[in-house]
Amino acid sequence: YGISPAFIDVVSGEVKPLWFGKYMAGVDDSNRMTSKSGVMATAEQTLGWFRQRAINNGLGYYQNSLYTWQIVQMLVWTYFGSINSDDFFPDINYGSYLNNGQMDNVPYKVAYNSTTGKNTFFGIENILKEKRHFIDGVLLNRPNMYVAKDFRKFATDTTTNYDLVSTSLPTSSGFIVSMAFENGVMYPKVVAGGSDGTYFADQYYQSTGNKILYGGSYRASYANNGLSRWGSYDSSSSFASLGSRL
Repeated sequence: YGISPAFIDVVSGEVKPLWFGKYMAGVDDSNRMTSKSGVMATAEQTLGWFRQRAINNGLGYYQNSLYTWQIVQMLVWTYFGSINSDDFFPDINYGSYLNNGQMDNVPYKVAYNSTTGKNTFFGIENILKEKRHFIDGVLLNRPNMYVAKDFRKFATDTTTNYDLVSTSLPTSSGFIVSMAFENGVMYPKVVAGGSDGTYFADQYYQSTGNKILYGGSYRASYANNGLSRWGSYDSSSSFASLGSRL
């Protein structure tokens, strides 16, 4: 057993609290990434663009990393007792994106709106069902996977200052049946024999070359896009359904 690098201060080496953005990220007039109610989550920008807006807040701020996201995933799975996110946040094809804060007045720690698909989990709004989000500090070049422990070293399309954590990423796409845990990182191991209603019920998507990672689902997602979704894109990718989170 050990402590996730997400809890280790990269400057002092001490164990520290872990902060995760309440809302999907916006960007203010000073080009700083925000986590605010009442605004539309920013999208249609690249991972690198979002990374710089997080950095603009000052030392200690960074967009959601792989280590942080995997802690959130495991907390949700443990709370609900299921690895299929459609068991607790069912798929809804809602017609439009909504401003952050739709769940602000809900008097429950965990809740789900069966009309809009919006949800809250112990203060985190829309882990799923609004926009997907970039996951920083990871580079995929299957079958190899590289991860940076120090958020100050996050970069794009380079393995400099990144650790090789696995040489076993699947080389074909498919539904995730099982995960492996290696060098402190979880990743899809078996992606054959599953479906959108069995096992993790989410899809692993891969392609050749250097790729970045995104996770989660968006307001028009189908059942194969959930908490376990493992998607890869070119670093230049930007979509209306893809944002970020501090």
